[in-house]
Amino acid sequence: MAKRSLRKLSRDALNPKEDRALFYQEAMSGSDRSAAIMMGAIVENALGSLITLHLKRRDKNTIEALYERDGPLSTFFSVINLAYAMGLINKPVSESLHSIRRIRNVFAHSSRPHTFATREIGAACTKIKVRYREPPLNLKIIRNPRDIYVISSAILAARFSRLSAARSRQAAEKAKRRIKQIEDKITRLKALQRGSHHKS
Repeated sequence: MAKRSLRKLSRDALNPKEDRALFYQEAMSGSDRSAAIMMGAIVENALGSLITLHLKRRDKNTIEALYERDGPLSTFFSVINLAYAMGLINKPVSESLHSIRRIRNVFAHSSRPHTFATREIGAACTKIKVRYREPPLNLKIIRNPRDIYVISSAILAARFSRLSAARSRQAAEKAKRRIKQIEDKITRLKALQRGSHHKS
């Protein structure tokens, strides 16, 4: 039971009002290790949420099973590959996410005190290619590996969250239309019943 609770904790989404500012403050000002792990986690969780919103079955037990050990959403690697297979992300985004994943894993699993200044990590950061069209941010002029990693991760997480919100709105509108159709059908049936009673 404790294991399941801890697994669920690891997937907790940010509370926009309470957590987001503190989260990004820690990611921006904390150690390289904390920045890498935290930003990797927020991207993984945002993409996982986007995937689940596109599934036909989204009851609690079904979703929980997907995140269990060896489940299709149990690792960042499988989350990226599943999102790509579903057509939710394209090849360049998939490759950038895998770079973020590999960098995150170094910081998460290595016992050595690596930083973004480590040559291999810096080289991996240059492989992260995220398009961002809104000024004044221009990722092409950002050269610091940590900034590339943190900003790119934030952009991707925000993008996936926006897509999830849009998907949720679409689902809500579809549900409203379906309810309206059912209500209209009930109204017509009642009218037919009243008509048949009058005739009799």
